[in-house]
Amino acid sequence: MTSEVKDTVFHLDESLCTGCGKCTKDCLTKILEIVDGLCVMTEPFKCLECGRCMQECPENAITIKSVSPEGEQATRDIDGKKVQFVPILRELTKIMLEELGSVQLYEFEGIDIKELDNFEIEGERCYTRLYQTDKIEKTSISSSIFYGLSCSKAMCLTPSEEYDFPSFVMDWVEAEDAIFFLCDFLPADDPGRNRGYLTKYLYTPLEDLYSKYSDIPGIEPINLYWVRALASPYIIVGNVEKTPRKNVDKIFDCALGYFRAWIEIWREAKPQDPDLEYMKLVNERKKMAREIYIENDPAAGILNKFLDEEKAHTIMKLVMP
Repeated sequence: MTSEVKDTVFHLDESLCTGCGKCTKDCLTKILEIVDGLCVMTEPFKCLECGRCMQECPENAITIKSVSPEGEQATRDIDGKKVQFVPILRELTKIMLEELGSVQLYEFEGIDIKELDNFEIEGERCYTRLYQTDKIEKTSISSSIFYGLSCSKAMCLTPSEEYDFPSFVMDWVEAEDAIFFLCDFLPADDPGRNRGYLTKYLYTPLEDLYSKYSDIPGIEPINLYWVRALASPYIIVGNVEKTPRKNVDKIFDCALGYFRAWIEIWREAKPQDPDLEYMKLVNERKKMAREIYIENDPAAGILNKFLDEEKAHTIMKLVMP
């Protein structure tokens, strides 16, 4: 296979590495190993630069960065192994189209996005699509597959400026043996400040669902501080092993359950005047959340490795809340 992806530079501070192996557990393409008590990257060209190993390393011993291929193409020997990915995005999109009457857009804020409807990364079919829906500023769905070994699927629906109900967000990052799963109603107001908001938009629709799914093995508090700062108390997040299969079925059902609960909120939502002081706070929080996601989301690093900077930036702009 011929590729123009950026090479990855992996640096390990051997004086800090303890060989604990936490980095190897969360590597999506399984290219990290512990050799003689130290972390080693075996196939740097398969690195997605997602930053998970750096985040998980308790000693901050790992540094990863890209370098330009300087216009040269390098031959990559990828084995023929493929992972059969769970069709979660297909099911969510089906519900979206049937229940919300969504219409696909091919232009956003003056940018032609038709080419994002179907593009390739290392020979794998990928897409980022935007939809127009009543009461919604934008609906985005995105699917990217890397070497047939891992995939990143995401869905986000963000209310327009006349509405204060939460955004629906779902991330599904799947590898051969595990899935990083995140599903939440991203609050448009501070539920700690606004108890009415907490009850109406979070507690009432999500309390029973959260109780049902929060004990799935692998579901645990997220270690990313910026996600914790923006998330609801009902966020479901964690690394779920694909064996036994019932764990995958549970997070699959969780995503569908949360989305259907969100749709009921969407149906009942009434517009408010954006010039109200309350709505100004709501829309400022939405803006802040978008900026924080764009700045910190590891998807940016992954896309920049495989795509040109302009296309990667456009995709990030489309998929953020």
